Amino acid sequence: MDQGEADAALTYLNSANLGAPQDLDIQYHLAVAVYRVGRAADARFILENLLGSVGSFTERAEAEKLMQELKRS
Repeated sequence: MDQGEADAALTYLNSANLGAPQDLDIQYHLAVAVYRVGRAADARFILENLLGSVGSFTERAEAEKLMQELKRS
């Protein structure tokens, strides 16, 4: 994904998250997009909240992997 695609995805995912703030899958994808545009601290904040939630989502393993990557950097 290039920078333009990441920026477009971020715009879309921000809107989607505003429309469905309880959707944990959207929050995960938002964290990935935020990370890809170079905002690692913001991505980590989103992931901390996401992984601390009691809800389940389909990409929990990927979210945990990204969180570990962010902790190492």
